[in-house]
Amino acid sequence: KQPVLVNIDRKTGKENLLVPELVQMTGLDDDMRKDFGLMKRVAEYTRLEPVARWNKIKSLCAPLGDFFSKNYGITMEQQSSIAGQVMAPPKITIGNGSFLPDKGGFQLRDPVFRPANFEKWLFLYSETCEGEAKNFVETLQKCAGAYAIGVKKPTMVPIKDRSAEGLKTMLAQKLKSDTQIVVVMYPPAAKKTWYKAIKDACYKEHGVPCQAVISATLKKNAMSVCSKILLQMNAKIGLQHWITEQPKDLPAKTMIIGAD
Repeated sequence: KQPVLVNIDRKTGKENLLVPELVQMTGLDDDMRKDFGLMKRVAEYTRLEPVARWNKIKSLCAPLGDFFSKNYGITMEQQSSIAGQVMAPPKITIGNGSFLPDKGGFQLRDPVFRPANFEKWLFLYSETCEGEAKNFVETLQKCAGAYAIGVKKPTMVPIKDRSAEGLKTMLAQKLKSDTQIVVVMYPPAAKKTWYKAIKDACYKEHGVPCQAVISATLKKNAMSVCSKILLQMNAKIGLQHWITEQPKDLPAKTMIIGAD
């Protein structure tokens, strides 16, 4: 009579039964992420400075090494080193100058290196999202100035048919040879069908960049959301937001891999 949690693996369809008392909640919910004080305290553990991170790793190695030594006679090195090259942080160049990023990160709130001028873009949206669609275009135009990106009013096309085929048909009718990008807005309920349909139609059939927008994302922090969407649109038509200088003393044929 033990109540259990039923988990179904999306890939295999296999059913897993979990005892609730043995399950721990993980991750952060939306309310937690909005709590600046909480996130600042979490960062003390997740974003350690290099020296503090290395000391933490060493503190974990010591008891592990003792365990192996006592139980299995295996010796584990407590100190490891490797030869490496320390590279200076790259200079970032954007539309209004260059700067050095602080600890490797920066927020882009200035003109981009190569800003787009969206004069001929197509905006398809579900009839149920008419209010959000108008708000989206207006907000996009408001935040565009900070990045020096031009945003003219798009060709706005409301869609009554909620099916994927209805979306594809309307796209084929309204798309022109000089359309720069297609933006599609839909309610959360249509995400499964419309998202795949617009990606397939734009990239496989018509060869035009596209941007999908869920109407509900605009309800909170519309300016912030629209800013991020606008930068995605700029990148999708092939324009750089920033460029970096070539690191000194780096061989021409070098692959740089980032591991997060």
